[in-house]
Amino acid sequence: MSKRLTSALLGTALAVIVGASPAAALSWNNNAFSGTIGAFHGPGMPEVVCHYNSSARLKSITIKPPVMNGSHDELTTVGWRYQIRKGEPFHRGALVYGSRTWKDDASKTVGSAFTKKNYYITQDMPGTTLYYLRIVMFWYAPDSSTTVEGRGVVLYDYYRLKGPTQSRDGLNGACPFDYSYTETG
Repeated sequence: MSKRLTSALLGTALAVIVGASPAAALSWNNNAFSGTIGAFHGPGMPEVVCHYNSSARLKSITIKPPVMNGSHDELTTVGWRYQIRKGEPFHRGALVYGSRTWKDDASKTVGSAFTKKNYYITQDMPGTTLYYLRIVMFWYAPDSSTTVEGRGVVLYDYYRLKGPTQSRDGLNGACPFDYSYTETG
């Protein structure tokens, strides 16, 4: 099995594991998964909140960070970053934004303490444009904050739309640029 296919299959498994478990233990060396990832969301705790202005246009996105444990007994560095991609319904598209990587110390028993992040929309898009988010996580080697020992990618799948007068779940697991946009078919 090719390395690319193996990575794709493990990435799919990771998304399933994380969504189904409050804490998913990961292991796979060779610059892939390591450590533990905590729950991304629970009751009343969406992964992503899409905020809209009074014209029902997307103005900002709040991203909840992962809770990560290290892959060693001692404190080591862990990190994460997010990526925003745009697309039309049912199609993931071009990269719109890639954040910097935030780092923290964690161990097998001490989790990370990352804070939520906000992305502010600075471009006007067609009303049917959807914004999809994913995170890339890193586990670093002991005594290093640059040598990556493991990594994982997870697609966010729980979005809350907060419009001018009401809130609802995200359309198609994404933030639509136009809050009033409804999918047909």
